[in-house]
Amino acid sequence: MTAAPRPRCPERRDDAGDTLVELLIALLIISISVVALLAAFSTSISASAQYRNIAVTDSIVRTVSEQVIAQFQQGNAYIACPNATPDNYVAGYGGTAPLASDLAIPAPYTSAGYTVALTAVGYWTGNNFDGTTGTCTPGSTVPEQLTITLVGPSGANESLNFIVEGSGQIFSVAPNTLDPPTNVVLTTPTSDSGGLTVSFTAPANAPADSSTFTQYYTVVACVNAAMSQGCTPPTTTFQSGQEITGLAPGTPYWVSVVANASPGYLSSPPTTAGPQNSSGTALVPVVTSVTPSTSTAGALVVTFTPPSNAPGGETYTANACTDSGMSQGCVAAAGFTSGSPITGLAPGTAYYVVVAANPNGSYPGASSQPYSPPVASTVQLAAPSISSVTSSTIQSGALVVDYSPSANAPSGQTYTVRGCTDSAMTQGCVSQSDYANGSQFTGLASGTSYYVTVTADASSGYLAATSPATTTPTLASIQLTPPAIKKVTGETRALKVSVTGSSNAPKTETYTATACTSPSMTTGCVSANVTTSAGSFAVTISGLTSGVTYYVTVTADAAAGYLASNPSAQATGVPN
Repeated sequence: MTAAPRPRCPERRDDAGDTLVELLIALLIISISVVALLAAFSTSISASAQYRNIAVTDSIVRTVSEQVIAQFQQGNAYIACPNATPDNYVAGYGGTAPLASDLAIPAPYTSAGYTVALTAVGYWTGNNFDGTTGTCTPGSTVPEQLTITLVGPSGANESLNFIVEGSGQIFSVAPNTLDPPTNVVLTTPTSDSGGLTVSFTAPANAPADSSTFTQYYTVVACVNAAMSQGCTPPTTTFQSGQEITGLAPGTPYWVSVVANASPGYLSSPPTTAGPQNSSGTALVPVVTSVTPSTSTAGALVVTFTPPSNAPGGETYTANACTDSGMSQGCVAAAGFTSGSPITGLAPGTAYYVVVAANPNGSYPGASSQPYSPPVASTVQLAAPSISSVTSSTIQSGALVVDYSPSANAPSGQTYTVRGCTDSAMTQGCVSQSDYANGSQFTGLASGTSYYVTVTADASSGYLAATSPATTTPTLASIQLTPPAIKKVTGETRALKVSVTGSSNAPKTETYTATACTSPSMTTGCVSANVTTSAGSFAVTISGLTSGVTYYVTVTADAAAGYLASNPSAQATGVPN
């Protein structure tokens, strides 16, 4: 059995047409290509139009600029400061020719959507053009910078600005600002003293030197990075590789370099480099500390490190001033040594301090940098004043001192109270620090009389001050010893209490006898007082209840300089 033969596809004839699918694919490819080509053509046309508008704008603004320049060259248009404003130039001022007709759009662009205007006038200040009339002298014929602005049909994006600079006779078109000098390098010369060599790369847009023009630079050297202290006068005809002279030898300097204004260009911004020591063998000390004196009012103690190259016998002068420029309120101390005080300053005033090494033979002198921040000189505190001293009423061996604080004391001022047994304040002395007004002055010998002083303690920038000693001594309080009950005898509705008085009682002492119906001495209590100078005495407590047992104590009462005693030991008795 044989398989039936498979049917064959009909052979394609050479003249047969494309299928529908093939046609659709071809159309898709063509359409993608056409879209890309159209986009490219559109971009090209748009760019062409943009460049064309720019070219036309450039041509128009040059034409208008030439028309305006022609008026100035004829001597008909220049207006002196401060009347040289855009409005006055356009309309004419004081008989000058108006520029309105010169600012017209030339044919064939008069109806093409272009507008032109004189938009700004600036006055030359010596460094740049400023539109403020206050920057020039009225009536002066300083150069002026006129800005002519042309706006194309596509708006501000198509505008070109041309700047015309003029004094009535000289013109330059479109001045630019010079780029800052670069690669500023400071080196110390070895052939002289007090100099610095300054090298730099000229701005890339600086005009080339010629037989009629040289690009110069202005350099300034200062002793601080802010270019505000110890600055040299500007050198205005400087060129790269030259030397700044007249500097303080061996002193660190910062240097700024500015490319000067030239025809068609404004001066550059400054480029600053440093610090670099100027040449020479200057003796430069370094101030290491400035502190208020701890012994003298209106003084500062200054320590410094001498220069490493100081010769034998080098001398120094310290100078204290109230400003960092070291020019105001200054006090000098010659023959100064490290760790010594500068005296004669205003107490409490802050001072900057420098130490100068004095010239010594071939060694030029030089000053340190001002010590900063400024330090206030020492203040003498005003002495506190004692208003009263009394014996303590609550603590044995104590006094209470009331005083007025120091009038010029700083916040947080502390005080020390001192008591001595003699008015010279040298014997049997006891001190208590951090003493608060009216508090307990403790640690004294009970029953001993003391003279007292109060001291405002020294602190940073302040010297201590002590009040005068009190003129009369005050007794440190005494704790009376308890009396002793010898016998309790019953009487009619009364008890007679025989007592031995306190062993340390004053000449005359008051005692209080108390009888209570409870051992805790809290109920049914009746008291009686007696004042006596006797060592033994009796006191009668009346008004008691017959036949009731009473508990009895006796206390020595408080008196001036004496604290009340503790109660005596209890005794009992029964009234009749």
